[in-house]
Amino acid sequence: MKMRYNSTIDKCLSFIRFSMDPISFKAPEMDDRDWASLYSFSFKQAILGVTMEGVRQLKKHDIEPPWEVLARWLYRMVQIEKDNKAINMASAKLLQQLEKEGFRCCLLKGQGNNLLYPNAYSRTPGDIDVWMVGAKGTKHPVRSIIKYVRSIKPKERAVYHHIDFGKFDNIETEIHYRPSFMNNFVHNHRLQKWFLEQADAQFGNRVELPDNAGTVAVPTPEFNAVYQLVHLYTHVLNKGVGLRHIIDYYYVLLAVKDKQDMEKTLRRLGLEKIAEAVMWVMKSMLGMDEKYMIVKPNERLGRMLAEEILIRGNFGHYSSANKKRKPGQKIPKWESKLRRNIMRLRFDLRLMLYFPSECLCEPVFRFYHYLWRRWANLCYSLTNRI
Repeated sequence: MKMRYNSTIDKCLSFIRFSMDPISFKAPEMDDRDWASLYSFSFKQAILGVTMEGVRQLKKHDIEPPWEVLARWLYRMVQIEKDNKAINMASAKLLQQLEKEGFRCCLLKGQGNNLLYPNAYSRTPGDIDVWMVGAKGTKHPVRSIIKYVRSIKPKERAVYHHIDFGKFDNIETEIHYRPSFMNNFVHNHRLQKWFLEQADAQFGNRVELPDNAGTVAVPTPEFNAVYQLVHLYTHVLNKGVGLRHIIDYYYVLLAVKDKQDMEKTLRRLGLEKIAEAVMWVMKSMLGMDEKYMIVKPNERLGRMLAEEILIRGNFGHYSSANKKRKPGQKIPKWESKLRRNIMRLRFDLRLMLYFPSECLCEPVFRFYHYLWRRWANLCYSLTNRI
């Protein structure tokens, strides 16, 4: 299915550009139907807070949505701000607890990204993601982290790059011993080495969260320009990518000060193609000035990425596969796994022409990941340690 921009999507994107940069862009003329479409589009893409900034700008000129739309928008905004404040408090508390245990850690994405937005409470929050490593010189750092988490939450699931931490202060939390990964084994090896080389700078980059929620470490924009591109890549290839991911990365790029060797690093890590696609989306959909870009845009790859964003939405919740499921429909576990693997292979084939390296390696890495999980869980069950 080819997604073509229609007048409604064009108007929504135009309003998003105005919301993010009201100095450079003008707001489109909006009627009642346009406001309803914008709210629906923003909700699906998890960017209600971003477009609300545009609504606030227009309110200065006595222009605003119909009351029934505005009321829903304001209700959501109150909840978004409330959730952000709760997650800020929980994040600072969790990192303080982990640091007392002797671990070095920083927040990934999430509340650290909020600080790059003009309004730190306009970003729709998710869960808490923490990158954590043991003290310097720790033997078997991944094993030590899994052992620590399972001493608190024995039944939590460990995968290649993180272990679930369940709910911390009622917020879903993941502990990452690897910030992310790639399917291509060569690129993944280089990426993990790069992460470790950059670790000290990230754990030492401390910032104050809003409303005195606490001081935490967050990655630098230069680190995020690589890491969040990898994260975005995994969403393109797996869960579904939405405008929230793209807007997060937009603000990361605005904050990057040192672009030296950035293009070389992306090429070495196998990220140049996804970077070219993202840059085209940044320019075409969000109107980003090319001076902030880290590689040259690629229209062919960018159009494919734009279609993925508009068709699948945030986390793929609005893909055709999910629309076919009936509310409350239960799928047998074996069928769910089989279906997931078949859909995964079909998706690999569809993206093969765009990202051949990752797609060709994905089935092999998936099998390796399966063996890794079995090994980790077996070792823990037999020895109660890893």
